[in-house]
Amino acid sequence: MWGTGLGFAALGGPVTYTPENPFARFKGIAYHVLPTSQEADGLVCLELARPLSEVRVHWQALQDALFRLLGGRPNYHLLLEEMRPAGRDANHTEVIVRVAERHASGKCSFIHSSIDK
Repeated sequence: MWGTGLGFAALGGPVTYTPENPFARFKGIAYHVLPTSQEADGLVCLELARPLSEVRVHWQALQDALFRLLGGRPNYHLLLEEMRPAGRDANHTEVIVRVAERHASGKCSFIHSSIDK
């Protein structure tokens, strides 16, 4: 028996999958969510080959190492946006960070995530 059930699309309502529908031949249908962030947001995702529990314990050491890689500038501040297990397996962790720069005027801005900006 081919796949049956309901699917949802951005345009229109639910789609019914029956054996006559060509998509019913797939055992699973996946979708991609387009990112809502832009380069100006400065988000950078790091995938670490360590379990989440270990990364949480050693977060301060990781933050210090990243700060040194940024040149140790006192006007840079590393912000942790999210820390979660990577989808690959339990021994990988995704860490999402961004860097804020405080200017002499007191204004704060985020560093772009690409180096050509």
